[in-house]
Amino acid sequence: MARMCHAALAWTASAVLVLTALWQLVVAFTVESRTYMANGTAQTVWGFVFAPLFAIPALMTAVTWSYSKRHTEQHRTPATGRA
Repeated sequence: MARMCHAALAWTASAVLVLTALWQLVVAFTVESRTYMANGTAQTVWGFVFAPLFAIPALMTAVTWSYSKRHTEQHRTPATGRA
């Protein structure tokens, strides 16, 4: 039961991170682009600074998927393949 709770928490955290990253992209391309992001250099600097932050949701989701898959396979019985 605790493993299911941890898995649900991890998937929820992944979803929140993905939604936050998408929200930041929307803000960057709508609001910020009209102010100081109109310059090409500013966009390049913004891309280099924020690119690692946008990698976090993808990495978190990959780790959560891998963890869930590994633990699901561990708890299956060899004869039936079911949990």
